Amino acid sequence: MLMPWGCRSGPNKAIFEPGQEVEVLETNVDSAGATLLVGLMDSPLDGVRVEIPKDALPQRLLVRLQYNTGKFKPVSGIPSGVIASLSAGDLRQFRKVVKIEVHYDAKRFANMVVVGFAIGPTGRVSGFQLLSQDQKAGTAIFATLVPVQFTWIYVPLAF
Repeated sequence: MLMPWGCRSGPNKAIFEPGQEVEVLETNVDSAGATLLVGLMDSPLDGVRVEIPKDALPQRLLVRLQYNTGKFKPVSGIPSGVIASLSAGDLRQFRKVVKIEVHYDAKRFANMVVVGFAIGPTGRVSGFQLLSQDQKAGTAIFATLVPVQFTWIYVPLAF
């Protein structure tokens, strides 16, 4: 389990210091689903891809992708510097798994594992499900059943 590197309870725990939310993309999505892709906008979310499958939403909702200008301080590991948020109106849970693909510098973080963290409304930090990582391409795909604010860190591979 990778959790000890970035998230612990007690005095040595990961800390989220919130900043401002900056909207990057918003669109209406219905039960047909959608794939949202952030183009080159000179934002921390450039290249992020969100796959909302068919029937994941109960009705047409405004889906937003934002980033937060705050800071994430893990117990150890290298923070990505990106704090992203995915929201869907007042929805509390998707009906199917939503996938979020992020990109990172594959050369800079060669031989590193991506470890994800969800950040709750009160700033509480918990694990965030990494579905897959392609170290050569520099991509990581996270899976979620809930609208979420999240970040990730890079941890050296342990052999």
